[in-house]
Amino acid sequence: MGFAPSHEQFDSFREKEGREIDAALTVGETTEEVEAKEVEITYMIGETRIKVVMYEKPGSSLTFFNMHDNEDTAANAARDVVDSQGGRLIELRHTGDRNLDFEIHGEVYTIDPNRMFTDVGAAASLRQKTADYRGMTYKEEALRLIRNFANGFIADFSLASPERTLVAVHNNTDNRYSLKSYQDGGQYESDAELVFSRGGDLDDFFYVTDRAVFDYLKAAGMNVVLQDNSRMTDDGSLSVYCGQNGITYVNAEAQHGHLAQQKRMLEVISSRPQP
Repeated sequence: MGFAPSHEQFDSFREKEGREIDAALTVGETTEEVEAKEVEITYMIGETRIKVVMYEKPGSSLTFFNMHDNEDTAANAARDVVDSQGGRLIELRHTGDRNLDFEIHGEVYTIDPNRMFTDVGAAASLRQKTADYRGMTYKEEALRLIRNFANGFIADFSLASPERTLVAVHNNTDNRYSLKSYQDGGQYESDAELVFSRGGDLDDFFYVTDRAVFDYLKAAGMNVVLQDNSRMTDDGSLSVYCGQNGITYVNAEAQHGHLAQQKRMLEVISSRPQP
């Protein structure tokens, strides 16, 4: 499936560079024999250009999504798995940092891009990050534009489609955010319905919204958390958006530099039967 714009009110914010991806396997052709295709799309948020790169190869219905521009291990692991097994990787490229900056009428606003998917979460992140990094209060126009961007992005790439499994790929810092965060006494204990630990490095774990996916990963011997979709904190993250809307979501979280471990995690989720 190629890039297919579908959000008409968002058309003026988007420019496309490169060639559209529309590859398909022919009879007798294997995934290894088909080259991956890449397309770049530029979005405008106010006066700021945000580049989105989609890397796609036939063979899998998985969508990998890398939204933090400093989490290169995750992006590289996903690209390697697309090369070997097919699927698509969508990368949000902006400042090279975790946070996304955008300018409106000469004023710069800052948000964590994984907090832009709900009204409540986007407002909270804009308020905190813009105050911390810019020393000012955000304006409602900034919230409107970032929410338009998030909604248009979801529509343009069919992230809510039941025909594709959405796998966010993230990296963390050693002993700062891990499976422990969701265990008894952890910072996010109340957001978890179930937690399974196989041991090993707890920085490398899955976070999912669907019980069937949780059971599959548990059986595969993976560290995994099942989000409690009835009482998770609305922080604007993609997992919250998916939990609110009944969308199957997987986060493959690994420590920075754990390339082999994260590739193995993505290979495991790729081996699950897809829609």
